[in-house]
Amino acid sequence: MDISTLKDIGMTDNEIRVYLAMLEEDENLASAIAGKTKINRSLMYTILSNLINKGMVSYVIKENRKYFRATDPEKILDILKEKEELIKKQEEAIKKVIPDLRKLKLPKQEEVKVEIYRGKEGNKTLLDDILRVGEDYLCLGYSGLSLYTVPYQFIHWHKKRIKMGIKRKIITREQMRGKKQMKFALTTARYVPDEYNVPISTMIYGNKVWIMLPVGKGDQVSILIESKNIANSYRTYFNLLWKIARK
Repeated sequence: MDISTLKDIGMTDNEIRVYLAMLEEDENLASAIAGKTKINRSLMYTILSNLINKGMVSYVIKENRKYFRATDPEKILDILKEKEELIKKQEEAIKKVIPDLRKLKLPKQEEVKVEIYRGKEGNKTLLDDILRVGEDYLCLGYSGLSLYTVPYQFIHWHKKRIKMGIKRKIITREQMRGKKQMKFALTTARYVPDEYNVPISTMIYGNKVWIMLPVGKGDQVSILIESKNIANSYRTYFNLLWKIARK
């Protein structure tokens, strides 16, 4: 049997072994599945949890014990459709920001770098880049979502930022006033009315502009622009709004 398609939709070798083994039965305990596949029992719970998150496995509770079963293989088509829809959303998000990028006047002699990052790992990479640059930064349209999407890394990162003495200035909605995220040390914030909500957050640090585009629950596409002129343009815009925003 060719299992390459299962790998293409993001299943690991162990997940494929477990899923195929479960298709041969109606339902079973994790211990029984571990014995059948010769996979360590403690690892089995992680694999089953991953398969549940992917919609490939479900479970029922009988007499306080979990019995796991493989979902119909038709689910594979659903996963492929979800990936296709996500790609379309990403394309639409990028299309919306491209005209704004093209409007920015750039000196021909300046080299402009544009990079795209995806998801939590991309978020972590760019947060670490702020620390690497080591300069105070500005945030326009702050949402504070990182506290919920990557809570441990978010708190740990701010401890490093504060230890390094990196200050931040934030312009955000009134509904963020008093939130935990706004009370971190070396933070100065101003607020605009909630009706001016913009779903895109922008960070300006060093010669870089980081634009965050939400594309789904807990997920985002990040565009990183490295350009002194663009960064300065965003700073000018930020400072203008800073004068208007409420303390």
